[in-house]
Amino acid sequence: DLNCDRKSKPEVLFALNNLLLQAAHEGRTTVLIVDEAHNLDWDVLEEIRLLGNLENRRGKLLQIVLAGQPEFDRKLDAPNLRQLKQRIVLRCHLRPLNL
Repeated sequence: DLNCDRKSKPEVLFALNNLLLQAAHEGRTTVLIVDEAHNLDWDVLEEIRLLGNLENRRGKLLQIVLAGQPEFDRKLDAPNLRQLKQRIVLRCHLRPLNL
């Protein structure tokens, strides 16, 4: 429901920011959930990190949840993803289920 033509990245980001501001004004929390994050390229992960910069006076406008396989942890150890790794507040490892 972004109110834009989606012809340029700045236009999309401006529309997304407005949508997030409106949701925050209404007391709603917006969450971006990314599954299979281990398959994402580094540049996409960096773009997701930058989305985390969207904020107002009260805090972040977007909560981001990244879910992936164990290799995602190894990917986060790469030097170029240091800033993303520093922003991760909570990490959870799920063990396989037993009988």
